[in-house]
Amino acid sequence: MSSIDGFKGVMVRLREGQEDAAEEIFARYVRRLTALASRQFDSGIRHRADPEGVVQSVYRSFFSRDVRSHYQLEDWESLWKLLAVITVRKCSKRRLKYRKEPTVPVHRPGGMGLVDGGDWIEAIDRAPTPAEAAALTEIIGRLFGELNSADREMAERILQGYTAVEIADHFGCCERTVRRLRKNLRDRLEQLNSEDG
Repeated sequence: MSSIDGFKGVMVRLREGQEDAAEEIFARYVRRLTALASRQFDSGIRHRADPEGVVQSVYRSFFSRDVRSHYQLEDWESLWKLLAVITVRKCSKRRLKYRKEPTVPVHRPGGMGLVDGGDWIEAIDRAPTPAEAAALTEIIGRLFGELNSADREMAERILQGYTAVEIADHFGCCERTVRRLRKNLRDRLEQLNSEDG
């Protein structure tokens, strides 16, 4: 049975309300979605943002909407992309929520008073501004333009949050190759970023 046949079978079972189909989808993506959600929050709010809770919400949304609207999904990859988009959107909403919430004073251990002489601590928002997002898009475009097609495909999977093991398995190479490409991409991105000031 091909991967697509397996996917279609799972989707038919899901739409028929068979719980094992939902469990299979959950198990297939929960780890990757949690890693993706985690990367959407800086360390200052990650514990409050609850990436695992975001992923639970993503699955609730998908399972309830899928039965009603029958997303046009072709294969496992298209399902991953849909779940990733839902995850990023929910994370974005959660970041906005924490940005709007009033900050609370942070006390030093032992009751020594407020940090920074009693000032309120402002939460740091790590979401990029539109100008930063445009600059990043341009830099990524330049970087991908320098890659051959095989490295470009691998780089896309790196950016989508696949692990080195998953990428190596997919492309039939060793993990060291993936890690080397990841390091080269990071170094080149830093170089392009510093060139652009």
